[in-house]
Amino acid sequence: LEVGDQGSYRAQPLQEPSDTARTGDLEVTLSRPDTLRAGEEARLVFTIRQGGAPVSGLEPYLGANGHAVVLRDGDLAFLHSHALEDPSALKAGQLPFMVHLAEPGRYRIFVQFQHRGTVQTAAFTLPTVIGGGSSPSSGGHTGH
Repeated sequence: LEVGDQGSYRAQPLQEPSDTARTGDLEVTLSRPDTLRAGEEARLVFTIRQGGAPVSGLEPYLGANGHAVVLRDGDLAFLHSHALEDPSALKAGQLPFMVHLAEPGRYRIFVQFQHRGTVQTAAFTLPTVIGGGSSPSSGGHTGH
């Protein structure tokens, strides 16, 4: 998405899927299942490193250890999820999330976290989510 001076925009194609993104001097790596299925929950784990070593000292931001916003390509359907409360993961510089991708398609995910008083945002394109699966048993917040 590219926004112009008058509020107009020009749609941009999603970036190719990658399991690594940079934000500031931090590298964020995504671990995920090989196959993502619509209608099923998926565990996504983001590992934050600085200089090759996992960071320590991730700080709560807006009441959670991390936030993820996931947008579906085409119609911009979205979900919002909080990182799971896992003190051992935080010590290893990891933010685990459970997300429910309701429909097949491609998705863009933005993960936010706070480190040393600064909010960081890393963006990833998930590979195509295929059909199948069932309704969610639990999961992140949707629609906000």
